Amino acid sequence: MSALFERQAANISDHSVLERTLELRQIPIINTVTTTPGRLQAVRLELPPFKVLDSLLLDPPRSWLPGAAIQLSLNGTKPSWTHDGWSFVPLNLASILQPNDTISVQSPNNVTLTTSAIRARLECEEVPEVANTSTWLIRSNDTESLDESYDLEGLKDYYSFNRTMFYDSPSNTSAFATDATLACCSNETNGDSETAVIGYWSPVDVENFSNANSQWPIPFVTKWIVGRPLTVTGPDQEDGQPLLFKDAPDLQAARCVPIVETADAKVVVDQRTGTVHSYEVIGSIDPAQSAWSEVFVRHALTYGNSTQHYDEEYDGPLNITTSYGVLFMGSMFRAADPTLGLRRFAGDVMEPLYDNSFVMRDREIGMNMDLMTYSMYSLAKKDPQALLDYATLVAHADQTFQTFFQHFISHGLSLDQGGLGYQRIGDNSTDMLGAPVTRDGRALPQREYVERNTNRTVEVLVSRRIQVLHLNSIATYLSVAIIIWLVGTTAVVSCLQRKYTNPMIRDVQLIADVLVLVAGSDQLMRLVEERGVGLKKANDVKAMLGWFKGRDGEGRWGIEVVGGSEAVEWVDAPKTGWHAQSCSRRRWFSHKGAKS
Repeated sequence: MSALFERQAANISDHSVLERTLELRQIPIINTVTTTPGRLQAVRLELPPFKVLDSLLLDPPRSWLPGAAIQLSLNGTKPSWTHDGWSFVPLNLASILQPNDTISVQSPNNVTLTTSAIRARLECEEVPEVANTSTWLIRSNDTESLDESYDLEGLKDYYSFNRTMFYDSPSNTSAFATDATLACCSNETNGDSETAVIGYWSPVDVENFSNANSQWPIPFVTKWIVGRPLTVTGPDQEDGQPLLFKDAPDLQAARCVPIVETADAKVVVDQRTGTVHSYEVIGSIDPAQSAWSEVFVRHALTYGNSTQHYDEEYDGPLNITTSYGVLFMGSMFRAADPTLGLRRFAGDVMEPLYDNSFVMRDREIGMNMDLMTYSMYSLAKKDPQALLDYATLVAHADQTFQTFFQHFISHGLSLDQGGLGYQRIGDNSTDMLGAPVTRDGRALPQREYVERNTNRTVEVLVSRRIQVLHLNSIATYLSVAIIIWLVGTTAVVSCLQRKYTNPMIRDVQLIADVLVLVAGSDQLMRLVEERGVGLKKANDVKAMLGWFKGRDGEGRWGIEVVGGSEAVEWVDAPKTGWHAQSCSRRRWFSHKGAKS
């Protein structure tokens, strides 16, 4: 019976209605930058896009790159409201009423609801030019050698990277993240040149980055290089020296196109933490055109009802609108080279080694890569040869891209104001901007943004996990069967007791009671005396419990032998006295019963 009840988990569900505050971003992100007076006109026109990207990278509350790298390389925490590459538009679940505070603390609530979802992924293809080393390497005897200011220690035949890899192909790019020349890092752990690893993501047509006039999304190339670079000393050690190889390094690369997609999804999310336990995509998955619609678009400044004219000579604050997909991709490429805009005009061509904010450089072990490639390297368990396999390279690149986009979407998110990938429902902040203009001040067509008509309320199902006492079915059936058996046994025993003990006029519980029954039984006592123990095996003797006349002629109740040479006279029970109600039936015993 102790196993009849058992503790079992159960769900209690309640329906509730929540208010939506956010929707997927349709309008571009507005940034205000200041053009730099006193610079050349070309510099003033070129720098604003880089300043927009710097606002994401140099402002710690908005910098999302390190968090994504930590998640992939150190198994860090993933953003809330994300699962399997998807990011889901969050709701304020704190407004859900708790019917019992004690239960809610001990058992977390899961909320099932329908919301919008967004993800970014890659479609990659092989770069056939990888097999032709002449498209990405330069041999010293094929071009002018380094001048005498570099100490080559007698080395005459060596390889170096083309500043533009895969030139005149759809995958033309650079070995570095921008159009700078790689300058790090050789590995001299044991005093000799050892294996070093290099990896960067870089856009195609890298010399035109930030690609403000290009059609987005622009493809990019992820590269993985394994080789033994040599240490070269030159006139300016601080700016780095070109990487040289005695033997051609190994290279693997993939040309990838970023894709941003949206859909509706049904999700189950933890009310307190925002952890998504499961999801189901509902309906079709559609491309997010708004992710790439505006690329660093300048706007004329407005002051009340007046508009200040913008042209190439303008100095001062400037509003720029950019789609979130452009900001996402641009900031990843910009992070490795924070001086790109000014460096180009200064004529610098070497990779800047003084800023390691968003790169992983280690001159002792020979490592030089951006945070995305380092994440891929960590996913490959830091096996340099693993990423030389194309399938592995692409798989890890896609996972890295999805994770970085999730952190980009989630970082700095406000349920009231939105964030990089979400906006307030019905946000019309772009209506206050001036007209869009080109970099030289010519007017552009006014863009109209599609309204999503998002429902401001949503019905949710709140389920709570609790412990209940549950009847164990097997134990229940066994208990019922035992009870039925006990009831039946009791009934049978009661019937048999009435049948066999009905002639008894007093209880027989002690030896003394038995002695009373046989005390006046002369025939029985005589047979016991004559036969002794052998009487137990006699088949010719019968005894009976009932009323008979003793030798004094008085009726008595007891056990006596039936028949025999001196048979007693059996009589009916007296009609009066304490025994008058007793049944007059007699009870027969065998010789064994008489003996007992």
